[in-house]
Amino acid sequence: MAQHDCDICSGAGKIRLPVYGRVPAVYSDSGEITAKPAETSRTFACPQCGPKVEHERIALVYARATCAAEFVNEPGYDEHVKRDAAHRLADELLKGGFITYARSSVDELRRTFKITSKLGVVSPSAVATMETRIAERQGDVAAKVVDEAVRLIDTWGSYYGRETVTKSEAARFVREALRNVTSNRET
Repeated sequence: MAQHDCDICSGAGKIRLPVYGRVPAVYSDSGEITAKPAETSRTFACPQCGPKVEHERIALVYARATCAAEFVNEPGYDEHVKRDAAHRLADELLKGGFITYARSSVDELRRTFKITSKLGVVSPSAVATMETRIAERQGDVAAKVVDEAVRLIDTWGSYYGRETVTKSEAARFVREALRNVTSNRET
């Protein structure tokens, strides 16, 4: 989407949202109360046309396990299975190099050192938002393909003076419409 087409920010690429909070006050010795200047709004990247993480940079990591159904009603079994799945997932993250480590120097007095591990994640709410955006974008592309196919079919029929289009011609128009829409999309 071109930034000038954005109906959220009108092409600015960012939006300003109000900050709702208490107004800080200053009490003087004379009993006068004055408001301190406070932040009333903050600027954020536009959620529609602002910078986004390319989907190639996001990895989904899965770990699956098969569990014995005979223990499904045992107390604590679900928790055991969930913990096992979490351990398997952590193992996959280690194998994939998603977790980085930093080691401190040795504390000679205590004869210890620290290892810090770090993992970057996307919050579940952001993943749901991304999935929603992808689904919306797929719907937009599908609608554009349909509109373009209808345009091509309407134009073809009027050019040759025919009112009907054969199945093979319709299929060709749909493929051509998809090609036209995907080649004209803005990245």
